[in-house]
Parts: sequence; structure tokens; C-alpha cells
Amino acid sequence: SSTRAIVSMSSFCIELGKLRPGTEIYCSQGFSATQVTAPNMGDNPLRLKGPGLANPYTETPGEYFTRHCPQWRDILGVIFKDPDAVMHGRDPLDVLDHIYMLVVGMNSLPVEARIDLDGIFTPQTLAILWEADNYMRFCEYIRYSASCCSIINDIIGKADERIAAGSRGADLRFGHDHVLMTLMMIADIDGFAEFPENPDSLGYVFQTFRSPMAGNLQFVFFRPKSGRGEVLVRPLLNSREVVLNGLGKRKDSLYSWTELKEWLRARVEELTDRSSSADKLPPLRSIL
Repeated sequence: SSTRAIVSMSSFCIELGKLRPGTEIYCSQGFSATQVTAPNMGDNPLRLKGPGLANPYTETPGEYFTRHCPQWRDILGVIFKDPDAVMHGRDPLDVLDHIYMLVVGMNSLPVEARIDLDGIFTPQTLAILWEADNYMRFCEYIRYSASCCSIINDIIGKADERIAAGSRGADLRFGHDHVLMTLMMIADIDGFAEFPENPDSLGYVFQTFRSPMAGNLQFVFFRPKSGRGEVLVRPLLNSREVVLNGLGKRKDSLYSWTELKEWLRARVEELTDRSSSADKLPPLRSIL
């Protein structure tokens, strides 16, 4: 995984240790954890393949942008004297999306480090650029829906191990927004896998702002005090209760682990090609 994800993991675990002194914390990152930390890595020998979720739209992100923003030259004209001269054959969305990220990214910097970029984009232009960026991210992230199923498999495996052992604890995985949002599509969090027929309506269902900095997806497990009975699970997105659309809304947002696990496994079965799965390959340690 990337350096910044590793630093985030370390910082989080250090703070967790401060809040709960005596907690045993173990951090790990290596090729043996590739299926969980970098499932989309191109040279991952165990990368899951398969049909994944099909992109219902044929329009490219560039086509989507120019259709919604035919005045893109005028927008660039606010910054450059000759918009065509700075393009060098590049896609208008590529150029403007980088500038858009620079402008909105200022909110992530300390106030004293920010550059005043007010006036480059109008509110209407910002809305268009967000929709175009949102569509572009969707077209990218949906391609990971097969490979990211390895994380679903890991969640199921780790949870069953702890339940069987009667132990307590938390298994934390640190990554990037594209993995988080792909998991939201796989698990159909709040209808994230319900794609509208018209791509212009995608922003009502799929929204990149639902994966902010420090965004997180949690499955919180509840075991009966007696040790007997059904284990229940409460899914949370950014610490807020959500609905697993494929299983429907539940009272107190509590799902049966048996039912949830069966449904998640069915999703993995649906999205991956078993003939090319890791089960057909030798263990990673024998490859390295």
C-alpha cells in the first residue's frame, strides 16, 4: 500500500493506544497482506478476476464532461490567455479536473498555507465539475468490483475466526477512497449498487463526498452475553448507520451475521470468476 496509507495506519493505532492504554495493537504491511491492502495491484498474483459490476453507461468521462460543459474554453480563459495553446492535445476534463482538485483541495490545507483561488470557478461551474469528477470516479471504481471482493472474503474469515474463538478485538484495514467506495458498491450500502438508467442522475446515488478524508466502513459485531444465540452486525459508514440494500432495512440496523455472511458470499460468487480465483493458485509465500 502507499506510504500515506501506512502513515495513517500508524497514526491511528498510536492514538488508539493512547485512548485505551494496555490495548494490544499489531500493525502489518507486506506482500502477504496484498489481498487486503492492495487488491487492485496489477502484479498481484492472487488478484481476483471476474465479471464484476458492469458499467451501465457507454459515455466516456470526457464525453460526459463536454456534453455538460461545452463552455470549457471560456472557463479556461479565466486562467489562460489562450486556452487552446495550453491544451497540447489533452482532454478538457483532464485539464480542468486537475485545476478543480487544486481549488477544492485548498480546504485540506491549514489556513495559512492556502492560496486564494476564489473567482476561478463560479458555483455553477463547480457543480458541473463535481458531477463530471463523480462520473469519472464511478467509471474507474466500478472496475475494481471483482478484485476488491478479496477484502469481503477477509472480513468474513477474520470475523468467523473471532466468533469461533470467543475473542474480542478489531481487524482494521487502511486504504484509499477507491477501495472504500468499491466496497460500498459490492455491499450495496444505501443503494450504491442501484444505478439509474440515465447517467445524469448518477449523482443522486453515487457520491464521492461519502468517502471523505478518514472515511470508514465498519461492521460492528454483537454477541449474546450467554455465548449462545445469533450474532448480530451493525454496518456503519463514517460512524452512521446504513442500510444494506440487498438485505433491506432492519430494526436498529442490526443484521443477522449468518444471513449477512451468506449474502456477502453470494455477492462475491456473482462478481468473481472462480476459475481464476486465488483458490487455483499456490500460496503467496511459495511464489515470492
